[in-house]
Amino acid sequence: MTRHRIFSTPFATVYPAYVQKAERKGRTQHEVDQIICWLTGYDQAGLRRQIELGNDFETFFAQAPAMHPNRTLIRGVVCGIRVEEIADPLMQEIRYLDKLVDELAKGRPMEKILRQEASAPPQRRIAVPTDIQQYNAGLEPVYKEIGDLLAGEIGRGLPAAESRIWHSHPVWFLNGNPIVGYSRHKAGVRLMFWSGADFKEPGLNVLGEKFKDASVFYDDPARINTADLRRWLKKSEEIQWDYKNLVRRKGRLERLQLK
Repeated sequence: MTRHRIFSTPFATVYPAYVQKAERKGRTQHEVDQIICWLTGYDQAGLRRQIELGNDFETFFAQAPAMHPNRTLIRGVVCGIRVEEIADPLMQEIRYLDKLVDELAKGRPMEKILRQEASAPPQRRIAVPTDIQQYNAGLEPVYKEIGDLLAGEIGRGLPAAESRIWHSHPVWFLNGNPIVGYSRHKAGVRLMFWSGADFKEPGLNVLGEKFKDASVFYDDPARINTADLRRWLKKSEEIQWDYKNLVRRKGRLERLQLK
């Protein structure tokens, strides 16, 4: 089956058309950005980064931090097709965006465009602890963006975890056992799962030499695949080795038997 050409079209080449369509009707670029960020979960810096990188629509949506759950409430016709009936998932996401920009250009109030019905509440925001915010703030801008994205996703993926600066970098713990953390290195920001070697995930391709840890390095926030990250976080709850008692066991690791 032939793929639609819009999938491989750079988002940056269509973005100006969204802005021009809105501005012709007295709306603003800021409002266009607000719509895009609401739909995809990008913050302003992340959106600008996607435009600068020239990523196509497929990559733009694949790397979206958190597609808004209320987007399924978007109804109506775009290009002669009802958006709620589009079968292809990627095409539907693109048409959701088209529909929102159409509504903006037609003068619909922003509070109506950004669906907030109680039947589909927006994704809960997780507050990043102050010490981790301070750690991220001390990083170079591109690495701060990576740290902020990782901290937000880890907080959402492991809501029961405790977090703190441990050995000079952010780490999340479950029942006192270290689970995941990240730190700045020459190669970029290293995201490490203490039990990641047993996740059997090819993306976690930096394996520890003595223990069960596995890592990946990021030098660009656009390289973070949030779908992979969320899957790894789920596995990190299910697969744990007992680092908490490593000293007491004289360096011998045991796998925790989790219910």
